[in-house]
Amino acid sequence: MRCGVIAILLTAAVAVSFNGCREGGAQRAPVAPGMTKGAPEVIEGAPERKEGVHVGTTVFVPRPEAFVPGAEVPESVLEAWGADAFFRLETLSDAVFARMDGVSWKPGCPVEREELRYLRVLYRDASGAAFVGEMVLNQAIAQDALEIFRALFEEGYPIERMRLVDEFGGDDAASMAANNTSAFNYRPKAHNAAELSLHASGRAIDINPLYNPYVRVRANGTLLVEPPEAAPYVDRTVPSPYRITRGDLCHRLFLEHGFRWGGGWASGQDFQHFEK
Repeated sequence: MRCGVIAILLTAAVAVSFNGCREGGAQRAPVAPGMTKGAPEVIEGAPERKEGVHVGTTVFVPRPEAFVPGAEVPESVLEAWGADAFFRLETLSDAVFARMDGVSWKPGCPVEREELRYLRVLYRDASGAAFVGEMVLNQAIAQDALEIFRALFEEGYPIERMRLVDEFGGDDAASMAANNTSAFNYRPKAHNAAELSLHASGRAIDINPLYNPYVRVRANGTLLVEPPEAAPYVDRTVPSPYRITRGDLCHRLFLEHGFRWGGGWASGQDFQHFEK
């Protein structure tokens, strides 16, 4: 089939365009089990939750890149492409950096743009559904993170949300309250504004922060909980699929890759936090 854009009429006055051009010719779409074989080209873009476009007896499977961060990925698409097609690590594109500039990245940041990496992964929530996640982190820990999140996905370890903190205006408190797993954010420590957080250099990752809060007893005997919405989860016996416990898969994988866990600190436990 010749490369180019092919319009196929699906219903009256409704057309879907395809662009199968890639080096040397058209790329042929994989077909999930139960789908008709022989799909000649791949959809250039597809709605977030759309499994495929039916044209006669042929099902065209969306490319992995057609699924934006936060989109659910149907199992049929995973079977067609394989999970590895959704995992990648790259330098910051202009589009990604434009989202960060002036939000999570600001002048005076201790790391340059070239030192950061954009990580795109899959994760499963507590129901087992697969979603596209994204993260920006320091190149020094980027490969570790790629391997860790690939293993977590393979084993179905639950993560509720994984978007850049820029989607929350760079507001760490809002990101935590939304149970958003994230890494880079040029900011001071949430509980000590005089010091920069390791997140400011992209060398720390927070996992399911709403259910794994930072907890410290103040000098006056009161309890500091961050985010405040996480107060019900200070009691680490409260059941939650998003709770990190010592010895669980998430904890083991991060430690095996040389990270330190904030949940094991003697003064002020940061149950969401892994750093290296």
